[in-house]
Amino acid sequence: MGVGNELCLDENVNEIANVHGVDLLKFAGSKSFTLLENIVITAGDYSPLRLKMVDGSYAVLSSDESKVIIKVPSKELKLDGFTAVIGGTLNLTVEFDLRKSMTNPVGLDHYFLKPRGVRLVDDSESATISGSVDADSLCALNASEIGG
Repeated sequence: MGVGNELCLDENVNEIANVHGVDLLKFAGSKSFTLLENIVITAGDYSPLRLKMVDGSYAVLSSDESKVIIKVPSKELKLDGFTAVIGGTLNLTVEFDLRKSMTNPVGLDHYFLKPRGVRLVDDSESATISGSVDADSLCALNASEIGG
């Protein structure tokens, strides 16, 4: 959350170390940014990956551009683990589905980011598909194809 590639600041305008602000709306669809690269880790199973939310994390409402506080249960998102193999390269993506994960509880002045809409994806196990469908062919089903 926070703002683009700017520094994250606390309420006293002091930089918060090791924290990155991210405008998730700038990274919709297949757009992404690199958080860590060229890190060497020991081969093995890692579980779970945790992303910590700092106090002061916020979202900007598109309706009036006001900031609202975002809270996460236990102040961290617990994601699935992963396996690092000897001599391998690991590329992971943290995918946010804000429609599933952001809620605005009635009567509270903040939003919750629930972990069920955030997942860890091993890029080697994902793909993208694209194409087009001829609407005329789609609508031209005969009775035998639809059980008639």
